Amino acid sequence: MICDWLPSRQKKKQEGTLVPDVYQYDEVPQKLRRIIVRILPQSQLSLSSYRKIHQIICDEHGLYELYELVDNNLADYCRDIINFIQNFKPEELEIFIDLLAACFMFLKENKKTETIQELNQRMLENGFGYQFENGFLIRIDSLPMHQNVVKPALQLLQDVRFENADSEYRQAFDDYNHKRYETMFVNLCKAIESTMKIIINLNRFSISKNQTISGLTDTLKNEDFLSNYNTESLNGLAKVLQTMGNIRNHNGGHGTGAEPRKIDQSLVSYAMHSTASTLLYLLQRQQEWENK
Repeated sequence: MICDWLPSRQKKKQEGTLVPDVYQYDEVPQKLRRIIVRILPQSQLSLSSYRKIHQIICDEHGLYELYELVDNNLADYCRDIINFIQNFKPEELEIFIDLLAACFMFLKENKKTETIQELNQRMLENGFGYQFENGFLIRIDSLPMHQNVVKPALQLLQDVRFENADSEYRQAFDDYNHKRYETMFVNLCKAIESTMKIIINLNRFSISKNQTISGLTDTLKNEDFLSNYNTESLNGLAKVLQTMGNIRNHNGGHGTGAEPRKIDQSLVSYAMHSTASTLLYLLQRQQEWENK
């Protein structure tokens, strides 16, 4: 339970230190581990749910147990999960990320909204840069960008008509979480292309087959979906979309050769943020078009 009336929290709020400016992704502080293992049992998630979570993660990573499974009864699955969260090693971080995502999914399915909100807030306050939004765990680099761009884009993608684009964008986040950056670039481009194609189909705009991002942008401009009153702004948007395609071709669409390809984190962040901004713009523009 988060009690904002506690003097320590009031002091941090006044000092602006309640939520840090910089997040970490490769370490989970012991304080946060202790908070998680206290919050999870308080959620009253069923023991059978913990067994399912345990099975999902062990099957995914080829394990018999996470930490020390003794009796193989329902309660022991819960204890094994708790023990793993408290004691996992740095090289097991990927298992923890998957486990955290699975716990969130079962909390969502069981409508444990308050627990989800508290876990999200506790992760932010402890500088662990992940949040559970719209049904999946995503990595955040900037809280303002997440709250003002990424989160609204995710909410608009919940429209059933954009199901394919939503799936591709979710996959890109999963790639991001697991550092599969080359695949991430591919799925970001797919999400943009799918969104544009869906918009074109919804509005019955004419289009030739196998259009690239550049061609799709031209179609939307020619149909006045993208207004021409600000040419510089539109050219900037088109350039961003084309850049996403170039990133895919250079970093995701070809073999690495003899040397492993190094992708700078700054480029990864740029791709994620640019895609989120572009998707948000296109989806909001579709809403405006439908409300004309």
